Amino acid sequence: MNDHPLHIPFFSMKIRKSVLLLLSLVLVVWAHGFGASALADEPGEEDVLLRQATKLLAEDDAEEAEEKAVQAIELIKSRQGKDHPELIRSYHLMARIKQARNDGAAAASYAKRAWGISEKAYGKDHPEVAQCLIFLGRSALFSARYVEAEEYLGPANDILLKARGADHEEMVPLLVLRGRLSSAQGNYVAAEIHLKKALEIQEKNLDIDHPDILRTLGAIVSLRIKTGQYAEAESLSKRLVALREKTLGKDHASLAWTLRDLAGIFVSLGRYDEAEPLYLRVLELREKRGGQRRGASAGLYVSLAELYQGMAQYDKAEQYCNRAEEINIERGRLEHPSMAAVQQIRAEMALEQGDFARAEQFGKKALHLRESKLGAQHPELAESLMVLGRVANAQGDAAESVRLLGRALEVRKAALGAGHLDVAESLAALGMALLSQGKYQEAEAAYREARDIREKVLPFDHKDIATNVGQLGHLAMVMGRYDEAEPLLEQALRLRETSRGAGGLDHADSLAVMADFHKGAGNFAEAERLHARALEMRRNHPGGEHPSVAVSLRSLAAVFLEMARYRKAEEAVAEAIERAKKKFGDGHPEVADGLHILANLRNAQGEYDKAEQLCYEALGIREAKNGKNHPSVAESKQLLGGTYRSTGRFAEAEALYRDALAIRQAAFGDNHPLVAQSLSSLGSMCLARGRYAEAEEHLKKSLEIRQKVLGADHQDTAAGMSSLARLYMTLGRYEEAERLLARSMTMREKLLGTDHPRYATSIRAMASLYEEMGKYHEAEALYLKALEISRKSRGEEHPSTARVMSSLARLYLELGRYDTAEQLIGKAIKILEVKLGKEHLETAKALQTLGDIFTAKGMYAEAEPLCMQALGIREKILGKEHPTVAESRSTLASLYRHSGQLGEAEQEYREALHIQEKVLGKEHLDVAATLNSLGALSQERGDLQAAGVAFQQGLEIREKAFGKNHPAVAESLDTLGDLCRAAGKNQEAEQRYRTALAIREKVYDKGSPFVADSMHKLGALYRAGGSLEKSEHFLRKAHAVRSAILGEKTSQSGRISQRVGLAVRHAA
Repeated sequence: MNDHPLHIPFFSMKIRKSVLLLLSLVLVVWAHGFGASALADEPGEEDVLLRQATKLLAEDDAEEAEEKAVQAIELIKSRQGKDHPELIRSYHLMARIKQARNDGAAAASYAKRAWGISEKAYGKDHPEVAQCLIFLGRSALFSARYVEAEEYLGPANDILLKARGADHEEMVPLLVLRGRLSSAQGNYVAAEIHLKKALEIQEKNLDIDHPDILRTLGAIVSLRIKTGQYAEAESLSKRLVALREKTLGKDHASLAWTLRDLAGIFVSLGRYDEAEPLYLRVLELREKRGGQRRGASAGLYVSLAELYQGMAQYDKAEQYCNRAEEINIERGRLEHPSMAAVQQIRAEMALEQGDFARAEQFGKKALHLRESKLGAQHPELAESLMVLGRVANAQGDAAESVRLLGRALEVRKAALGAGHLDVAESLAALGMALLSQGKYQEAEAAYREARDIREKVLPFDHKDIATNVGQLGHLAMVMGRYDEAEPLLEQALRLRETSRGAGGLDHADSLAVMADFHKGAGNFAEAERLHARALEMRRNHPGGEHPSVAVSLRSLAAVFLEMARYRKAEEAVAEAIERAKKKFGDGHPEVADGLHILANLRNAQGEYDKAEQLCYEALGIREAKNGKNHPSVAESKQLLGGTYRSTGRFAEAEALYRDALAIRQAAFGDNHPLVAQSLSSLGSMCLARGRYAEAEEHLKKSLEIRQKVLGADHQDTAAGMSSLARLYMTLGRYEEAERLLARSMTMREKLLGTDHPRYATSIRAMASLYEEMGKYHEAEALYLKALEISRKSRGEEHPSTARVMSSLARLYLELGRYDTAEQLIGKAIKILEVKLGKEHLETAKALQTLGDIFTAKGMYAEAEPLCMQALGIREKILGKEHPTVAESRSTLASLYRHSGQLGEAEQEYREALHIQEKVLGKEHLDVAATLNSLGALSQERGDLQAAGVAFQQGLEIREKAFGKNHPAVAESLDTLGDLCRAAGKNQEAEQRYRTALAIREKVYDKGSPFVADSMHKLGALYRAGGSLEKSEHFLRKAHAVRSAILGEKTSQSGRISQRVGLAVRHAA
């Protein structure tokens, strides 16, 4: 019993029946199958013709077979009449021939003629009628007309049960067919019952190696493959091969089917190196039987094409597609199902190679062939709809993709039932399309429904279940549900690692998704390790290096970019580009994908000219291949816009952001995360250009989309809050900014943990807000925390760590802690020069900070070359008319002003003002700041009229931008107060100072240094005017605030103490 391939208890080897019983069975079958004339000693002419036709059909020569069968039918009709039972077998044979010639209607017509003669000759309940019904049921089954098949097979079952009994050998073909029908409909339990019953009957009468038993076992192998029981299917299939080789010989033609089943198992498992020799052996067997041209069937060539497609050996796959086509054309089968299968394979290969136009062309051909031949509701249509849906998704037409995949799902549900595995496949594909469309809840519902179907049918460790789990994990990651995503992705990876397909492409895919999770979580070392493993598996793919090798290389490059390992990133992406060019040509989307990452790298390195060129190359390829309205074109425009923004080409950057937004809205609708990204970029651009109302509109809309689609606790939502907070900081709406940044910090802490780089980014943003609000102690604590996280997550030598050091150094500069500031900025400069180069914008910014520190310390000789160096770097990279260059010139002017070089100072201020007015417009806040500086310079030179004009212009710009209660307005009022005081207009000065104080007390806390500044000015004014009591009141308050902030030993608090003491002495 245990020797049986299935290892199931109902099978046991029995003693053969007597020779007499076998002979009687043979006679019964002969009589039923061939009619009375077949029992004659010498076969008649019609018998010879029918045998010849049967042989020709077996050799795939249906055309000649039909000629012989027609001759036989005409002879029978002329000798016996048109309704003689002798015609039954002839009509059955003609039906088979018509099926082989892909003429289903004619096949059904002949089968029904046989049925009619049988009922007339034998009665409706005769076993011969059942055989006709079985034939019609088989025809309907193989045409996927499953309801019709059951309508024939059900009555046939009733007839045979009544006439022969449940255990009669004539029940076997019917049981096998009903098993196949149940399997096709997804009712695998019923299929198992039918096939086991067939095997039970056969084993009572036949040897284990009988061809009929082997055929039934083959059907069970097919069932095991469908239900994902690959280990059992493989074991059974190998035993079947061994049995057939033993009984029939290694060169027997019928061995081919068993070998094909085994090869198909290996393909399903991704074991292409084991499948290939089996298929080639099948091809050799078929060619030995019928010759090289006629031996192999189109179906076998299709199987070989599918094998080489899976191995990414597209040239070989195309060769076998061509052979299958040639056979069909030679035999006049232009609408044969294998012709549609060829177009299907070509569509899938074109899609895999990024040639979407050809993929669509072949997919439509396959759909047309299937629809015209099989009808609009045949399940094979779903395959063509699926590939067309994937093509539409790749082309950026998400709505069309969802429509096509939805139709495929409807077809399969109608034809196969809601619980069929093919329905699960359609649901999973639809989920992917919905995901790309930003419809995450609908995608999740589709993924879960697919998983539920598969878990009911497939073993827990099946690859399709691993795929489903991985898809749900990836979706959870996209939606920011990281606690849910990680265990799902780990489960999917474990299933891959323990499956028989371990080390294959599916395993590599799971590693890559897990790596992306770790990259998002800031675990860059683990992300690198996993991507490296995936890359190795893809390099070692049995068919040779797979196209997904380039995907792994690009993913690794992105990780290296995050780690600031720019040389490694460049090596990886350069190899990816080279492979894509070699495989697909220079103008392929895969090349564009690599160029896009390389452009990102050049931007990070500050090589904006190179980045711009790469962006244009990628954009050109994508527009040429995908059309100008494809989402990938929007991605390129988005990156190019960022490059232009970095180089101060704001108008061009804004135009590109608007283009990207329009493309994404057309492709995805108004509520997609990528639309939110474009709105955020556009809002930030408007902020940079001083269009604050428009900026707020775009940033609020972006945040609203993210909250709606991704949820309130997604990291992209946190990023949207930070962007809006930056606007509110600029507008002086500090409470709103603080509330948004606090929420963003809390979200990132919850989602990513306290050691993640993005959490450090949130902390740094809050520190910047507190610094602007004068909350220096809180700012310092947060900067130090951000520095600690950056050192831990990215390392001491990472540019991000240097950026935090720079921010902290500027805070210490503001606090007068010059030595600490100098030490920190020195470290930052060293890191940036090594990592980014001596002529990077980040390096220039750090050099500028060091120059400011030396200026504050009165070390003008040391400060000037640093300021000049920073200016030189910025002009070289950005050009002479960039806002950042203007900032450098303003800083240099301040240096000259403090060192007494007032002429040089004015020249630099005016050059800065010229740049700002030209690039940003005359009402930009940077213009107001420079006008204030020019006013102060004019005042120092004694030109109070010019100073007043400049101060007033600056005030008007700020009031227009912010209203009358903004800190910048208070600053302008302060400068005007200083001017009035210098002109001896103390009453006007007091009015200005008091208005500035009222604004600051409204905006800032009472302990703010800016409030202290206003109090100090009022105290000094009252002291000069002799109002010593008022002077003491304000100076003491100012001293208390500054001492709390700056410490008693700083020069600024010391000067305040001296003034307070002087006022008190005068009052006494």
